[in-house]
Amino acid sequence: MYVEKIEGLFNMVTIENHLKWRVESIAHPYVDYVFSWAENHSIPVHGHCLFCPSYKHCPDWLRGLPPDEVYRSVISHIENYTREYRKVELHTGM
Repeated sequence: MYVEKIEGLFNMVTIENHLKWRVESIAHPYVDYVFSWAENHSIPVHGHCLFCPSYKHCPDWLRGLPPDEVYRSVISHIENYTREYRKVELHTGM
């Protein structure tokens, strides 16, 4: 099975697009599975990416908000993910 190959060949896994804010509601069950599996196998997760500095990859409701509300929403989004998955070592690229 592929997870056995991951354990034997890699020291980190990457969730490519599933952490993008725009697809969060659709991808959440898959993200839960990967984080749970990684936690059980002590494998860190590289999250790509929690926030992309483009409205193209953000929820539609974020557009048109004043800059201070956009900032608070982004920080809240990141805090929610890091709180929910705090037991897993999460690496994110900027």
